[in-house]
Amino acid sequence: MGGATLGGAMREQVRAWAPVGVLITIWSALAVLLGMAGFEGLLGADAHDYLRLARQWTAWAQGAPRPVMVEHPMGYPILGALLGGAFGAEHAALRLVTGLSWVGLVLSGRGILLRSAGPGHAAGLYAMLIIGGAPFVLRYAHTVMSDVPAMAAVLIATACTLRWNERRRWPHLAMAAAAGAVAVGLRTACAPLVLVLALTWPWGLPAGRRGWLWVLAAIGVLAGAILIAANAGLPALRTPLQEWSVPHMVARTHTSDDGVLRHTLPNVLYVLGVFVHPGLLPAGLLVLPFVRRNDASVPAVRLALVLLAAYLLLLAGLPFQNDRVLALGQPFAAIALFPAFGRALAWAKERGAARRTVVTVLALVQLLLFVRAMAPFVRQAAEERELAGVVRALRPQVVYTHGMGGPLMEQVPGVAVHELWYGRIDRFEPGALVVVRPATLAAQWTGLPPATNWEAAIAQGARVLWHGPAGWVVAQLPAERR
Repeated sequence: MGGATLGGAMREQVRAWAPVGVLITIWSALAVLLGMAGFEGLLGADAHDYLRLARQWTAWAQGAPRPVMVEHPMGYPILGALLGGAFGAEHAALRLVTGLSWVGLVLSGRGILLRSAGPGHAAGLYAMLIIGGAPFVLRYAHTVMSDVPAMAAVLIATACTLRWNERRRWPHLAMAAAAGAVAVGLRTACAPLVLVLALTWPWGLPAGRRGWLWVLAAIGVLAGAILIAANAGLPALRTPLQEWSVPHMVARTHTSDDGVLRHTLPNVLYVLGVFVHPGLLPAGLLVLPFVRRNDASVPAVRLALVLLAAYLLLLAGLPFQNDRVLALGQPFAAIALFPAFGRALAWAKERGAARRTVVTVLALVQLLLFVRAMAPFVRQAAEERELAGVVRALRPQVVYTHGMGGPLMEQVPGVAVHELWYGRIDRFEPGALVVVRPATLAAQWTGLPPATNWEAAIAQGARVLWHGPAGWVVAQLPAERR
């Protein structure tokens, strides 16, 4: 009897941990395949900035100056330094943080759906396929960026909030607040979602307690804002909210820190694309006809819709369109469509399509979309390495660039790298290199510092030495005459 009981308990433990093993295996297999294609998670300014900051935090622990936050919260690079700094493996640590966060994202989504629908409703399959298997989510799960860790932290905070709403146990509220704080520490774009979550915490409490919990929540938000400002300086108080406006919702052309951008859709339609975007919810367009009004009676769906409505309203009023920022809302759009997904599967079954067939086809489609979404990242990473190799071979002391600052600072050590974006440059260093993409400057930055600085460099005698992929050029300024 005792042996049978022990065996049953062990089988339950294996069954409970099986999803973790499956998810880790999937992520690891994809990481190996991408590594064989030459992609190691590094591309663009953000990824290289995170790695550089992680290494600077490691150096700080050994007595070097404290890293200064310019554009990113420090949570993600600090995690990389804590996990990999002692071994000089910050790069691997950051990738591990992202991979484990993807696992946590899927499992927290699965937990929310299981508690909402109960077993037998394909909650685990849906979380894996629709949330974790979304092409853009899977792509960001293999890059050195804070997107997926932030998504996971917000979803964990949401799961804890739902538990708090159900059981009113203070540890659940504490975990929700802690996960929310971690989310904002990883990515400031999470702040609106965490704020909306915090505003739901007092509901359901007796009237006498509700008020003081709201006061505590307000104090916590204010204290967090003061801490961020104190650590980063007053420029940190310049947030995207200062650029929010109603006209941006219907505009298709925006001028922002990214230059002048022209889009196909106005913002208000773009943000609604979170429900149907092939990179975020490929099945969304097929599932939408099965949405019913009473879906919102499910607590998890209702909370997801509230969070999503507030977040999309914020995004629609900002002067840009960014898939990485929109992706933070993807798990909530997926949760909102979960009841409709069940009806869609039932409809397909009534017409002779087995659930396994539908899921297999959807998985294959999403895999193809993932490959398509990943290809530009692999190509860009290769271009960055090629450019860095050209710059290293030329052995400059100073490099001016736009859009390649992060990769050059990381891959060409010992060279002073200056961004053309920050403002007008009156005089360029003699013999310095300029690494830019002229076509992009002409299309997106006409009359703005990156383009005007490139024009000034040409006027000072810069000569193109090398034409590279995707329109990149490496030019050199004349050496100083003696």
